[in-house]
Amino acid sequence: MNPFTPDQLMQESERLFAYAVSRVGNRETAEDLVQDVVVAAWEKRSGFDGRSLLGTWLFGMQLASSLIVAFGMMGVGALLIW
Repeated sequence: MNPFTPDQLMQESERLFAYAVSRVGNRETAEDLVQDVVVAAWEKRSGFDGRSLLGTWLFGMQLASSLIVAFGMMGVGALLIW
């Protein structure tokens, strides 16, 4: 049993993209991030137990990915001022 459908995942990806662009400031990088999150979410869908909204679960994954990329772009010292 799938806890969500591919259509639901794609609907959420539009919001993920807007968030990713706002965090990393680059559309191409944001597209890559969202693609990675969507693929990871589909692969890990059995771990989604429905206690939160699908969007909340995805945004948690997106936040982690965006922070890793943003800190990488800014350098390690950015961790101290973020």
